[in-house]
Amino acid sequence: MKIRVNQWPDYLGAFSAGFIVVAFCLLLLWNNPLVFWNDDYELSVLPVFADVARSWSEGHWPILSPYSWVCGNLAGEFQYGTFSLFVNAAVVFIWKFPLTFPQQAAALSIAHLFVLAMGTFLLARDRQLSIPLSIFVALVAALNGWII
Repeated sequence: MKIRVNQWPDYLGAFSAGFIVVAFCLLLLWNNPLVFWNDDYELSVLPVFADVARSWSEGHWPILSPYSWVCGNLAGEFQYGTFSLFVNAAVVFIWKFPLTFPQQAAALSIAHLFVLAMGTFLLARDRQLSIPLSIFVALVAALNGWII
């Protein structure tokens, strides 16, 4: 296995793949502002994230919630990412801005897709794929019909 000494092209490629995904998502939002505001996101996920942000703003760890109509045991539900540093940081950061629920859904989804594209690019590079092919793999992973 060949170990690459200079990792900067990989980091630049990862950020490039992430920003391409962000640009594509912004095009989707321009066409339909509610593209990320549908199904489970509007019914259960985003209201619980609002409760998570409220809990952190009050200085509590969002493990249990008496306010959520979806579930009271936030730590027991995997999709809310109670123990994920990234999810909690993203939720707290996004809820600091005066955004509507559809805008919060878009911001949170785009943040996740950005990280997904970067991670997929780095994984593809670790598998010895070329930079252009790694960008392609990242775009397919982040922008396929199953994710968006």
